[in-house]
Amino acid sequence: MSLLRATTLATLLVCLLQPSAGRADVLITDVAGKPGLVSKPPLAILGEMANGSLIDAPAGFQFSAIDLVTGKEYLASGPGQFRITSGGVLSVTTGTVKVRSVADGALPEVRIATGKLSRASMTMRGGSVLLGKLPMYPSNTAIPDTTPTLRWEHMAGASSYRVTVSDDAGKTIWQRNTTEAQLALTPDSGLRLGNRYTWKVEPLNQTGEPVANATSAGFSVVAADAARVLALIKPAPDASFSAWVLYAAQLQQAGASDDAQTIWQALARERPGDLNLKKLAK
Repeated sequence: MSLLRATTLATLLVCLLQPSAGRADVLITDVAGKPGLVSKPPLAILGEMANGSLIDAPAGFQFSAIDLVTGKEYLASGPGQFRITSGGVLSVTTGTVKVRSVADGALPEVRIATGKLSRASMTMRGGSVLLGKLPMYPSNTAIPDTTPTLRWEHMAGASSYRVTVSDDAGKTIWQRNTTEAQLALTPDSGLRLGNRYTWKVEPLNQTGEPVANATSAGFSVVAADAARVLALIKPAPDASFSAWVLYAAQLQQAGASDDAQTIWQALARERPGDLNLKKLAK
């Protein structure tokens, strides 16, 4: 990623998610409805709302909000007026509110760090989304757990690949051969939360001899606290749009920007009119 792009994305995320005074009470995680419908004040995904805020929603308009203190998700449907309170999102007039738990207990504030584009696949209610390829994944990013699937591009003339993972001191901790252009690390790989690693892939011919120079990349594993939160809120395949927004925000905050970027792009496809998602997906 260029320095200019990194700086631009950093500025965007700060503008989108910078809290006013202290911690935000509620994070808007979905806005949906018939084309042309707008709430008062206008809501946008990743917008923050403080306790006491009033929202007027017309008929056919819906929004989802997650209380960062309780971990509860509120789905509000107009027509009606809604108030953000310490007890959640409440209907003041005729609107309806459905509540479900996204996480058990308080969630950390959303503070998103910058990162580079990624590729991977994710499943949402709209189906499977597979994004464009990177030469290697992960590369110069954090990963959310200790059992990632390493991916790379097929190399001409290769019958198999030797994959080696080394710790920050350069010591080999895990090595396997595979005929595929991907390899899942197992729990015995030796990866530890909060540590940095380097991995390389060597293309081999049918006799096991290298046919080209190895390609290498570095990555880190998120810290223990971040891993706990990510495991807690990781959405099921049929999870709501709102749950995926929260998960992507926490991935980005933890430094797992490759994985977050994949989800931002998929979410932007489902909500093409949301400017915040459109900017994050670029």
